[in-house]
Amino acid sequence: MAFLDVEPFDVTVIVSKGRGAESTTGWHIAEDRVTALDAPSADPALTITVAPGDVALLLSGELSPAAAYMQGRLKPAGDNELWLQLAKAAASPAYDDWRAMQTT
Repeated sequence: MAFLDVEPFDVTVIVSKGRGAESTTGWHIAEDRVTALDAPSADPALTITVAPGDVALLLSGELSPAAAYMQGRLKPAGDNELWLQLAKAAASPAYDDWRAMQTT
């Protein structure tokens, strides 16, 4: 079962290093598959800005996207409804199962 049941969409992730320095990547998300793009999408449905130290915490599950958002450590822009669905999906057991499969 997919952890996220929405139409496929593109996300731009900006890892902000402060003082204008940043690294940008793009992801394409479709059901339970996240694919890295060669370059960020020109028209992403969602843009997420996060600090470098928080990326590892988010990927390991030590920090949830919802908690990072509430603490101001993750800043979404774009389709707010899509962000809410993504945050809700990331709090589900299906997401934990998906994340575990990605790290094995």
